[in-house]
This record gives sequence, structure tokens and C-alpha cells, in this order.
Amino acid sequence: MKQIHIDICCGARCSMMGALHLLEKVEDLKNEIEELDSIVPQGSITVSPVPCTQECKGKENLAPIVIINGEKIYNASAPKVMEKIMEGTK
Repeated sequence: MKQIHIDICCGARCSMMGALHLLEKVEDLKNEIEELDSIVPQGSITVSPVPCTQECKGKENLAPIVIINGEKIYNASAPKVMEKIMEGTK
């Protein structure tokens, strides 16, 4: 399985739109997956809160923004992000 790197924008707008909740949910999912060591090896999923990416500047309805292995998810929700992470574990 390849590495899964998840960046969660924690700028002001993304934070107001739920980025901190997403960060918590993604960390919980990462921990659950890693506890089942048979699915993915320890350390193969990294989660990073990042400063504002400026992706939503001047645009509406893009926040919160999550980037998984370079793929941007706009208006990210926990189900969307978790689905993408689970796809990457296969």
C-alpha cells in the first residue's frame, strides 16, 4: 500500500466551516485503521493541519479544503474525506 498524506487547511474560513472537526475525525479514522495493522502498516497515513492554502480566496463554497496525496477536495465533509482515505487503503 502506498503512503496516504492528508493535509487539512486550518485557515480561518476553513476552520469556521468545519476543518477542525474534520481533523479530529480523520485522526480518529487513522488511529482505527492503524490499530488493525493487517489493513495498513503503522505510519503509512499522515495527517497534517496546514496554514491557509489560499485556495478559497475570493471564491465561495470551497471551504473546508482537504488535500489527499495532492488531490484537492473542496467543500470537504467527513464522509467524502473518509471515503477517499478508505479507497487509498485498498
